Amino acid sequence: MVSEVLKHIGARDMAQMLLEGEPDSGVEPMERSATRGALSLDEENGITRGTFVNVAVSDDEVFEGIRSLLLNWVSSNISGNRNADVLRYIGGMEYELEAVPEWLQETVVQHELDIAERTTYHHPQHFERKIALRQMLAEKFSVSNRDERLKLWDEMLKFTFYNSVFAYEVRPSQESNDVLQKSTRSRKEWHQSSVKVHNSVLKRLRYDHNAELEGGDHWLQVLDSETTPMHRYEYGIKPMMDTEGFVWGEP
Repeated sequence: MVSEVLKHIGARDMAQMLLEGEPDSGVEPMERSATRGALSLDEENGITRGTFVNVAVSDDEVFEGIRSLLLNWVSSNISGNRNADVLRYIGGMEYELEAVPEWLQETVVQHELDIAERTTYHHPQHFERKIALRQMLAEKFSVSNRDERLKLWDEMLKFTFYNSVFAYEVRPSQESNDVLQKSTRSRKEWHQSSVKVHNSVLKRLRYDHNAELEGGDHWLQVLDSETTPMHRYEYGIKPMMDTEGFVWGEP
């Protein structure tokens, strides 16, 4: 692990990161006096690979710090594809995995899954990415996660791309007949039901016109609305054999 990190940064730079901490990599400053002495940046202190190995053996914080630096390096190479097409993202991950030791590969995939789990947004691609990562864990590292994959497939397959159109008026109040503005707005978005899309667009309209039901200064009157399904989400990954029947609707 030490050797892998030293391929990318110098020994003294690595020591400085461990001593001072590297928040972007999840590394906290080392606190033990013995550790700080061994990694001292004093010019007379020769820091080598052996120095890090010896300190990591005796200090769990150093071990985890070095591990975090390595994970961050791999993760930074993957991060550019996180919002890309899922197949491109997974292809990039597989390429990066070839450059790290086998004992670290599962940790890298799990790290990416942890990031995906912390990122919550309502889009089918997000669910597809989490399915792909869990499939990678199952196929490459024999992780048992079929139930989690089934739940994610179930959520992703519910998504439809909707077009929602509203004709509306903005009035000073609910009782007033005066019209401040009359307009039409359309919005297209992914969702799991037409009702949720309708409510989401209506909520946004009220917010934009300061016409929220609680605390708004105006009243938004809907004259007409229509929410139309456009198409289902076309995923690129293939389900594993243990979920094919569910995904493809086969008995």
